Amino acid sequence: MTQTVLIVDDDAGMRELLKFKLGKNDFEAETCADGRECLEYLEAEPLPDLVLLDIMMPHMNGHEVLDRIRNDIDPDLPVVLLTAAESREEADDVEVTDHIEKPFRMNEVVDCVERVLGE
Repeated sequence: MTQTVLIVDDDAGMRELLKFKLGKNDFEAETCADGRECLEYLEAEPLPDLVLLDIMMPHMNGHEVLDRIRNDIDPDLPVVLLTAAESREEADDVEVTDHIEKPFRMNEVVDCVERVLGE
């Protein structure tokens, strides 16, 4: 069964690159452009197997989205934060499955997704 990854990033190019790379590695990838869209997706659709969540986004940052996921949607949903180096310390302080520091290689993301989902 194909596992689904939800990519949440305000950078359209990054979303499409990640979606393409994950698709090439047999994952189904869905995308959201910001935190609000992510929460709407999670409330309306079947939950994905994993969320790739950018920290720095307009309207609602990744920390706020993560808090809502943990408190209102599913405390056990795997979430991997996509974070800039200066946000790394903040990422270590939250209840997150893993984090990937930007800039990253696409293979790092695939390796992390496979590791978290037990591929």
